[in-house]
Amino acid sequence: ICLGSSDFRRTGAYKENSFIVTSLESCAPCSHSANCSKSSHLCGESINVEAVGLLMHQILNGGSKEIKILAKEYSDSLKIYKTFFNHSGFWFARDLAKGFDSEDLEQVINLSSWKLLNQGEHLKLIGEYGSEGVKLNAAIHQAFPEIQNSIKQRFFSDLESRTTQDGENLLRIRGQLQNLLKNQDFNNKEIVRNFKLLQEELSPKLAEEILQFISNFSGNPSIHFTKIRKFTEAMQSAFNRNQIQLKLIRTMMNQRMVGL
Repeated sequence: ICLGSSDFRRTGAYKENSFIVTSLESCAPCSHSANCSKSSHLCGESINVEAVGLLMHQILNGGSKEIKILAKEYSDSLKIYKTFFNHSGFWFARDLAKGFDSEDLEQVINLSSWKLLNQGEHLKLIGEYGSEGVKLNAAIHQAFPEIQNSIKQRFFSDLESRTTQDGENLLRIRGQLQNLLKNQDFNNKEIVRNFKLLQEELSPKLAEEILQFISNFSGNPSIHFTKIRKFTEAMQSAFNRNQIQLKLIRTMMNQRMVGL
């Protein structure tokens, strides 16, 4: 059991089948590069002792259902997470007071799509989408064995729809940047409207750099050729990852339909 981690993703238990107990302090999560802003580390001192004792008791007795009940009963003062490693080697932690946590699972799928991008799967005639999909479906079943398949299928359908839309937006933004290189008409509203998407797909810093550039663009692309090419290549990479994720999602959906 890991107790009192302000940010469990940085200082949690990086082992499988471990438990992380965090308090709900208003100052958490804090920056680990700065000193604690309080007189003492409240995140580690205010954890309910009774809850920890009951958790230890249920762990020793193998009471997985009871641990979930315990997490819900004390959810107003603390959170209890259980840790997992999926078959691709990515670590994640489930909030046991919640049901199906779509955000955590979406992050796991994102990580797998990045891995496939770095392996150059989008350049191969047949990528490893099938084997990766099997691993991810197994990880979902491991983390959420009690959730009905219909709920999981709705999650995939929604994620497929959003990923498809994101891909179309990324393609349009890339096209607008290419228009700059060709000295053609450019619509900066497309980038402004999808700024949040750029932050997620690229990085907050690069997204801000692109926004500032198109806001102050002088109208002479030859002066900024290198920078525009950098932005265009970044958009192409983001689109490639998006398409990998879309293929991965559809592969997983098909596998679930045939009972893999």
